[in-house]
Amino acid sequence: MTSIRKLNDDVLFIVFSFLERKDALAASYCAKRFYHLAITAAFRSFKISKDQWKDENGWGLRENTRKIVTFSELLQRKDRLYKGLHRGRHLRRLALRSMDGPDFLHFPILLTAADRLQKLLLDSFEYVLSENNPVAEVIGNMGELKQLIIRDVGPWTIERLPAILSAKKLISLSLTLDKSFYQDVVDAKFDLASLAASVSAAPALRSLHISAIDIPAFYEARPSYRMSSLKRLSLICLRDVSAAFIDLCDTLEMCAIEPEQYSDAVLDIPAAGQPPLQVAELHLLRCIGISTETARRVGEVGLISLGGIITPLSGIDDVRPLVPLLQSARPIAVEVFSAGELTDGEQMWHGLFQGAPRLRYLEITVTDGDCNIADYKAMLLAALRCTAISYLNLYCLPGCGPLPVDMLWGDVASEEEESHREAERVFAEGLASIPYELAAGLPALRVIAMSHSRAIEARVAENEMWNGGWGDGERVNLSWPDSRLSRESAKGTRVDRWWRVEVDGSNRRPVEISREEAEVMREEIQRADFDIATTLKAAKLAAGRLLQALR
Repeated sequence: MTSIRKLNDDVLFIVFSFLERKDALAASYCAKRFYHLAITAAFRSFKISKDQWKDENGWGLRENTRKIVTFSELLQRKDRLYKGLHRGRHLRRLALRSMDGPDFLHFPILLTAADRLQKLLLDSFEYVLSENNPVAEVIGNMGELKQLIIRDVGPWTIERLPAILSAKKLISLSLTLDKSFYQDVVDAKFDLASLAASVSAAPALRSLHISAIDIPAFYEARPSYRMSSLKRLSLICLRDVSAAFIDLCDTLEMCAIEPEQYSDAVLDIPAAGQPPLQVAELHLLRCIGISTETARRVGEVGLISLGGIITPLSGIDDVRPLVPLLQSARPIAVEVFSAGELTDGEQMWHGLFQGAPRLRYLEITVTDGDCNIADYKAMLLAALRCTAISYLNLYCLPGCGPLPVDMLWGDVASEEEESHREAERVFAEGLASIPYELAAGLPALRVIAMSHSRAIEARVAENEMWNGGWGDGERVNLSWPDSRLSRESAKGTRVDRWWRVEVDGSNRRPVEISREEAEVMREEIQRADFDIATTLKAAKLAAGRLLQALR
């Protein structure tokens, strides 16, 4: 057996990176060689908040008043066994939440000590700047900062953005504006022109998330500058604010929009004299009216995602406003977030598919509701017969089918747990026939993917989804919409399966395959030059070579 001492440092570094902070500290005391490798893992990530209860770092109520001071001193402390460098140089991710006035004074010192920070989340940022705090300049001087998430943003933050965006390696910015800071501003509006000017002057910035719920924007005329560096834009704003932001972008690869909930207004992006946006991905997290001019400005889109986990499509009324966009965008791939119980479900699917004649890849996420799987698949299959779909993904998230949403929280009695496991078994049996029905009923279908959550285990994953992560910034950096975070959190608590449809004359049957082979085929199907007669044969050979290499 190989001794741990014989392992290379790069291997040990990876091993130690999986340890919790206490375990990494314990490992660092075992040997001087281990110290140099494990101490980095121990100080890699911190989330500091002033709550009544203990936080994940072990600080309790008594230490709340000195928490930020103690942490700042800890980062400045020089490490005798690590070349005399201060410990703040190990820190890569930092979140500071629920701080107040006395804490703000220590922010510049703390952030200066963390000079190799890559991800930073700050709450109450407008209050920090109101204390004449130089923290904006300190952030701008961070040489390794890549992702910045700022919450509680107001006019002063917008004014100091140029200093913040001078951070040379900053590629992702998330701003959450607070309406209370604009109550004393003229017309209670934020300065969109100043914000856009700051972003346009940051050539390294690639990803921008703006949350400005119920806050209108003002600018005197359409600015001449463009936010040309942006590749990913996500907006939770009023519809006219979203339209104004998108109008200033001409190189977007991904755009996500979640408009305000209680409005019948139409998203209207000017198209006269402007080239099509031609984004690769467009995500609409709420049902939204799209004007003909906007649909023309958007142009063709490779992937369109409709709905979200908390705002799924539930009937034909949610689809009708989207038809002009689908007809203009002509997407190859469509992702749909669907309620478990649909109103006029077959009409909804027909309306969706008829608006997307090039559709080859379909991903459906069933979010919640009392899902009768037999009725659901009957409505879906009837509508799919009019398509040339080649790849179908069907996800059933926690809370779908027999699993009540309230089971995701708190403890469950043993007899109740057994009852729900039996309901889960019946639900899984209903899913089991879907691949065979799809293979037999859809002539162009070549790959099927399905996933459903295990009832009891899903509760843990769902709690982690809500309590962990990096909030809005995580969505911006990984992928919008938020389903991706939910699926990642649910790994190990769900059943994932993939099938390839084998065709032998008139006989069509699903053959179970590996994830790797399914992923290769998915990428081939989404290619613009995909040919069903030849491309999948090449994809099958490529998948075989990949599996052989993995073995």
